[in-house]
Amino acid sequence: MSARDPTRGRIAFLWIGALVLVLASMGLALREEALHQAATLQQAEAQTDVLAGSVGAALSFNDAEAMRQYLGALMRNPQVAAAAIYGEDGRRLALLARPGADAPAMLSGAETLRSGERVVVARPVVEQGTQLGFVYIQTTPEGLSAFIGRQ
Repeated sequence: MSARDPTRGRIAFLWIGALVLVLASMGLALREEALHQAATLQQAEAQTDVLAGSVGAALSFNDAEAMRQYLGALMRNPQVAAAAIYGEDGRRLALLARPGADAPAMLSGAETLRSGERVVVARPVVEQGTQLGFVYIQTTPEGLSAFIGRQ
């Protein structure tokens, strides 16, 4: 056997190539996950904005049934864990939450918070310059199978 074995060189080259491919794949997966998280945040904010723009009349007339209907339509989105409507005094007027979801707390204004994989968005409900209350949406954290399925 010679001092320099060509088979060892090929094996080392293949290992280095495999390592580069694994690292590149991990980098792409992280980039895709960051893009997905940004899209999830944007969707939650847009849905909260739509809800805030829709419930003004229901808040003005204290129509609890209409508020629940707005929240019910929103809960058709499987990413929404909980949604609530608050009056201007901070009293919760309507709430829909999936089993295991935390009850939403009153937030102070137009806020977007990220807690791990969960996104919490609150927006004021304003009609003709008068603030009538707040709406709140909390997204569900995704399971491991959904994460792996995207990769």
